[in-house]
Amino acid sequence: MSKMESLLAKFAEIADSPKKQLDRFVSEGRKAIGCYPYYVPEELVYATGMVPMGLWGKPGSPSKAKEYFAAFYCSLVQMNMEMALSGDLDKLSGVIHTTLCDTLRPASQNFRVGIKNIPMIFMALAPLLGAAVNALVDVPLGAGVSIGGHPWAVFGGMLAAGLVVLWLSFRAIRQALADAARRPTA
Repeated sequence: MSKMESLLAKFAEIADSPKKQLDRFVSEGRKAIGCYPYYVPEELVYATGMVPMGLWGKPGSPSKAKEYFAAFYCSLVQMNMEMALSGDLDKLSGVIHTTLCDTLRPASQNFRVGIKNIPMIFMALAPLLGAAVNALVDVPLGAGVSIGGHPWAVFGGMLAAGLVVLWLSFRAIRQALADAARRPTA
């Protein structure tokens, strides 16, 4: 077996059983934070000395999670909830949810209601994303016409507002992660 095949086999084993990977982290004395897709700033988790563990579901069909989601919700979110409801994620020190799709926003609230033993951090990345989108929309269209005023003034204001919100959020997130780091491992 080549090195590449060996690495792919190891990856397949981890992907098929996230609980084994979590158990391995805990047996090594490490704490793990579950990171819902997409774009969780894993550097914040690393900065606390914990391991960011991507939550990408697992093979199978949801049964318990069906109580929390409509049938059209993506399997990734449903199977993450299924793992949490089944106790597969109990050894996590916390979970970070983002807001980057129409499924993740309500899923975070379902997680908060359904899973009482795993702290959940809701991370809204919208201010900076809003500034980026605004910069794209607010480009002069030609013939001296632009949407929303001078592009750099609007972008600068959005960026400043986004940085203030991000700074305040970072303080809250840092405190929440520090609290999770003090939680005893299971």
